[in-house]
Amino acid sequence: MTEDAELLADFLTEASELTAGLGPALMALAQAPQDSPEIHALFRTFHTLKGSAGFLALDPLVGLCHRAEDLCALLRGGAPALAEDIDALSAAIDTLEAQLDALQAGQAAPPPAPALLQALAQRIEAPRNAAIGMDGAASADACEAESVPADEDFEALLDAAHGVSAPAASAEDDFEALLDAAHGMPEPSDGSGAIGASRAAAAPDPAVAKATSPEAAADVSSACGSTAQNPAAAGGGPVAPASIPPATPPAAESSVRVETARLDAVMDLVGELVLARNALLARQAQAAGPGRGGRRDKTIATLDRVTADLQSAVMRIRMQPLHKLFGRFPRIVRDLARSLGREVMLELEGAQTELDKNVVEALSEPLVHLVRNAVDHGIEAPEAREAAGKPRAGRVRLSARAQGDHVLIRLEDDGAGMDANALRAKAIQRGLIGGDAAATLDAGACLQLIFLPGFSTRDAVSDVSGRGVGMDVVKTRIDALGGEIELHSEPGRGSEVTLRLPLTLAILGTLMVVVGERIFALPLAAVDEVRRLDTATLGQLDGRPVLMLDEEPLPVFDLGLWLPGNAPYGQGSDRSHAVILRSGSQRFALVGARVSGREEVVIKPLDESLAQAAAFSGATVTGDGRIALVVDPAGLLKSGPLPPIPPAGPHVAN
Repeated sequence: MTEDAELLADFLTEASELTAGLGPALMALAQAPQDSPEIHALFRTFHTLKGSAGFLALDPLVGLCHRAEDLCALLRGGAPALAEDIDALSAAIDTLEAQLDALQAGQAAPPPAPALLQALAQRIEAPRNAAIGMDGAASADACEAESVPADEDFEALLDAAHGVSAPAASAEDDFEALLDAAHGMPEPSDGSGAIGASRAAAAPDPAVAKATSPEAAADVSSACGSTAQNPAAAGGGPVAPASIPPATPPAAESSVRVETARLDAVMDLVGELVLARNALLARQAQAAGPGRGGRRDKTIATLDRVTADLQSAVMRIRMQPLHKLFGRFPRIVRDLARSLGREVMLELEGAQTELDKNVVEALSEPLVHLVRNAVDHGIEAPEAREAAGKPRAGRVRLSARAQGDHVLIRLEDDGAGMDANALRAKAIQRGLIGGDAAATLDAGACLQLIFLPGFSTRDAVSDVSGRGVGMDVVKTRIDALGGEIELHSEPGRGSEVTLRLPLTLAILGTLMVVVGERIFALPLAAVDEVRRLDTATLGQLDGRPVLMLDEEPLPVFDLGLWLPGNAPYGQGSDRSHAVILRSGSQRFALVGARVSGREEVVIKPLDESLAQAAAFSGATVTGDGRIALVVDPAGLLKSGPLPPIPPAGPHVAN
């Protein structure tokens, strides 16, 4: 990797961390539009990104960050942040994130839209209630700087020691101005924001050079009549080193950045170690007998424990808190609510809950769609809510919590909810389901219709919804992650969507079942219970086989149908168990298999010849060296249950 590529990679890593805090800071500013500390965080972030982008000659980012920085500087001076200011900064953040995404993909950063730069310029030039200077400070006399805080006095001493003077504004502003001058980045005279920054420093502005000279420092000091601002000028000589407090040594680094590829490589090695551990345990079980054990068994037990601890430690390294993902939604909800004329309060809870990095990244798009749906389809207009006896502002709550080896993410709203009959009618109207089939659906099954491809309750396409592409994609993504999605809704009361996701995708706890000479792995998270198979509980419903479990008819599946030369349905000496699986809110029974036991496995991708088999998500190597297919419960449901069985079998009334 060349030096330029390394610098760009470092910049993108730093920029990603900085931009993650822009959205929450902007929303905090919107809640407290005046005297909010968040405006200082926004200003510093834009300024830091501007300087770093200027060093790398990323002119589109420099121009955008410079205009956003100017607006933040204006608000830092005491001007209240208006809704139009928040809108302009929000659009700037969106564009900045798009530019960084382009750079991450190896493309050139697109320039900001002229309309955006014009909007930022208009907000900067807009009249305010108080006269605020463009440098972010109120237009007070420079001599009032005698009462600066202690930290600014100390910075002024440092400036004086180096022959640099600070104007009456804050020392931080002056230091940042010096950085701009050092990088050769003059202020643009127009509103285009196009700054010709390059790594080669341009000649400094003479005005800046004069302002930073020792003579200028003496002039400012004498004008204010203060010796505290410039002790060197007052004493006629430089400040003695002893008068400057010694610098505090920097704290030791408590973290280190590691490339994801390296973590993945370590995780792969741990996976191989788990497989070797499983094989060793299997050999130990086969060799067990009278007189065996002792020191060898203790050594194997120690290896088992250390392997489990190492596996857990590596998995924790890959974990990320959800706060970065959750931090996007306050701005998304605010912008969408303003465009729809709604009033929405967003509540976030459990943002510190951790998930595997790959799961967090894959979860981003589905969660965005769910949140947008809650605001667009769920929350009513303020007038309609008042007429229904509700508060004008709707409530959307996004929460997360750990539950064993899974994480539950729940999205709730107190909006209009969903009417099962209306969903049924819409599905029939769009030709997604037949009238006879729809008539047999209960309320819960009608809610599941929104996951059908092409389903939408909107008759017209808008910028937000109406294309029929959304909830089916959400379900597909959640299924691909090995998760489950549940939906509950009540007309007039609101809706609730619950996602149940595994902590990691790298190593999976499974229940091993044997069919004939083959072995299959069932994800433990999808297993509800295991029962002895009683053929008396098998029957028919609408010509399809079902298993009656506590008066609940469950669709029946048989993995033996995937094997050549399989024995007839329900027969075979090794077909002794019924495994009850769950996919989302639907339960079904897996018959024709003998339960072998539990095992942690490392999932490997399927060969091309099996990649299209919806019933399986991967393969693994068992402890005894055999290949086991990993069953995908959601894919198994899509493949369809057993075909109709002969009428001679037991019959269950409709």
